[in-house]
Amino acid sequence: MTETGWQWRTSCALNGFLGGRSDEPLCSRAWRLAWQAFIDAMQIVWRDPVHCEDVHLRWRAMQAYPPITGRRHPDPGY
Repeated sequence: MTETGWQWRTSCALNGFLGGRSDEPLCSRAWRLAWQAFIDAMQIVWRDPVHCEDVHLRWRAMQAYPPITGRRHPDPGY
């Protein structure tokens, strides 16, 4: 996975600023809403052909199984 700690938090903050959920990364929202231009741009930026899909699936998994520690974000390096 290409995102870790600060990137995840920044993406969530940007999503909240743009009117989305502040606990969902912007790439996840883009995948859910099929923002193809944004998805294409992120594939180029991250050099990952499934970046937004991976972020969305990771975010969904976090919603289904919240961490025991009460943390809302993955550990750095995950």
